[in-house]
Amino acid sequence: MRSRLPWPATAMPIFCLSLTCAAAGAYAQASEFTLTAKVRDFKEKNPTSPEGTHPHFNVPIGCSAQELGVNTVQADLDVSGPADGGAFPGDNRGPKLLDPLPGSIAACYAPPARFSDWFSDQDAAINRAFLVGLTFKKDANSDLYVFRDNAFFPIDAGKPVTKIHPTDPDPFGNLQTGELDGKDLSMHNYGFTMELHTEFSYQQGKAQLLRYQGDDDIWVFLNGKRVVDMGGVHQTQYDSVDLDARKAELGIEDGNTYPLDFFFAERHVASSTLMITTNMALASPIRRTAPEFRAASALAASAAEPVSIFDRSGRLVRELPAATAWGRGGIGGGDTPAWDKSDGSGRLAGAGVYFWRSGASRRSGLITVP
Repeated sequence: MRSRLPWPATAMPIFCLSLTCAAAGAYAQASEFTLTAKVRDFKEKNPTSPEGTHPHFNVPIGCSAQELGVNTVQADLDVSGPADGGAFPGDNRGPKLLDPLPGSIAACYAPPARFSDWFSDQDAAINRAFLVGLTFKKDANSDLYVFRDNAFFPIDAGKPVTKIHPTDPDPFGNLQTGELDGKDLSMHNYGFTMELHTEFSYQQGKAQLLRYQGDDDIWVFLNGKRVVDMGGVHQTQYDSVDLDARKAELGIEDGNTYPLDFFFAERHVASSTLMITTNMALASPIRRTAPEFRAASALAASAAEPVSIFDRSGRLVRELPAATAWGRGGIGGGDTPAWDKSDGSGRLAGAGVYFWRSGASRRSGLITVP
């Protein structure tokens, strides 16, 4: 992205992705949590290694769907099947371009057949996949969880990356040279996409909102319905969603849990920012990943960690010792804590959605008690 627009006087400088922003107070006990996202590196147009570059990355063209007032992807995302695709949550989910794309925005995705590369694993000459952790920390002033990175380049040369398979190739690397907008282009690895798949619990009447800020392309789906479409190569943009106002459109009901799917692309030099804010507890996607990923991922929780369980108001319900938290039995299992539904006094917890957080690794997620 070439430049940045200053924040409008009425806008909050936050970008909420895959998370809901509501009134303060929910899950007040948890100070932070980490979600796992998948980043795919592409070989963008560059002066140092021009062979085999992808036609959608670092092309000399500006195109903003939001400025044009159009959508770029189809309104529905198929979330009927399992979310993991056998390897990583969401591998069988991805937005599809409108056919045909409206007006001048089509030039931003030419040729459209190559869009299928963005959120699916291809030959290593086309893209290379890695795992990154996004840690949300509670802001003391707003009581909202915030992920903020004003230089969001998660696979730069020298940064530790988590390979899904140990034998996978390294990223394409920092391929740019020179300066633009006062920035040394050789410092970063440009040209990548990111996807994040999680779950949210809808709480009617709690003023739950989604706010988004970033560049370039951003698409968000709630319960398989498109709620944000900021496609194209553009300056920093933001958008928001009022869940209560759109509950009928989204098909969501109070207290139920639904999928949230987020897609992002950084396609142009020289900057990349991402800001995400929420007070919503989200399920960790690691709980549904394949065994080989769990073994390779440095983000996987240690089986020696205790677990804290909170209700929807943020009240601590139960502390599970490490010896039993990841054992057999209970309503959890595998990568979800094995909780027997009892609180610290031995009373059974009522039906509903509960939030859990592990120890040092800060993994987190949701448990639904029927």
